[in-house]
Amino acid sequence: MSNVKRLLIKRRDESDSSKAAPIRTEQQRRWLCTRKNGQEATQAYRFRTLSQSKGVAMKQKICSYCQKYLDNFRKKPLKAAIILLMQIFFLLGWGFFYFFLYRMYTVIVIPGQTLPVENIYAETFFTLLVTIVFSYCFYRFFKILFSNRRSLQSKISVMLGSVICAFVLLALWNSVRALPMFSQDVDRAFWAQNDI
Repeated sequence: MSNVKRLLIKRRDESDSSKAAPIRTEQQRRWLCTRKNGQEATQAYRFRTLSQSKGVAMKQKICSYCQKYLDNFRKKPLKAAIILLMQIFFLLGWGFFYFFLYRMYTVIVIPGQTLPVENIYAETFFTLLVTIVFSYCFYRFFKILFSNRRSLQSKISVMLGSVICAFVLLALWNSVRALPMFSQDVDRAFWAQNDI
């Protein structure tokens, strides 16, 4: 009986010493880095180990997300297919919206010119406001729709919210253009380049 106890104590001591060994080697590396190149080396070493650990954590999160996504397809293929279709339509709809914003920025805002009977400053302000508000909505909806932990009902409500956002944007676009400040005849902004 005493031999068994001695053997167990010896194994426990060996496992404790093996756990403490990496800590000593890590401390020895830091000490060597400090001794070699000064304080900057230690900070660079710490930054390198932190950035590597963040990269590993991000990779693990992505792998676990994909694994859960595939498990959902195996367990409930019909529900997962519906969610996949919703995600595709979501990305297509919001992609069209961002293409519309891209055209607004490249045709009107960045060149600083609009039609002769419109106000470039009102156009620019409205485009920036729409970009900020609807990008926030996109961010919130994206987090809900692409989460593995959310229910199907919450994802359907996100799709309905996206459709409502599209109708709100269409209504805003038509109603705001009727305001008097949009027809003040300022067709050239101060940042517009002069034609040579």
